[in-house]
Amino acid sequence: MEIAREHDPAKADGHGSINSQGDRVTFQFRAGQSDDSTSADYFLFCHPAAGVCLTKAGIRTLSFNRNPAEFSGTAQLDDGAEVHYTVSVTDNRKPGTQDTISIDLSDGYSVGGALITGDIRIY
Repeated sequence: MEIAREHDPAKADGHGSINSQGDRVTFQFRAGQSDDSTSADYFLFCHPAAGVCLTKAGIRTLSFNRNPAEFSGTAQLDDGAEVHYTVSVTDNRKPGTQDTISIDLSDGYSVGGALITGDIRIY
């Protein structure tokens, strides 16, 4: 994994949901650099109403511009299609409902917004 960072430590994690035209989109991720070989970065999200779910995606690139953080990778959707994804997250501190996430897939799918549940941390 490539790491570009302006401050230490360079980690981000989060979980929760956003609203997309009245539909709930859920997500969970952990991204960062660790000396612990058992650490595994991952990203998953699901937008059932749009028929788009991505599970168990590894993270290949990660960059921090203090706040926001951006990460990307390649993964398979539940229907078997392979896509490249890019995610941008912003940590606006407590409560987590001020945090934002934006998800873009290479197949044209895009969703983003402020959290309605959950929290994003950049630390």
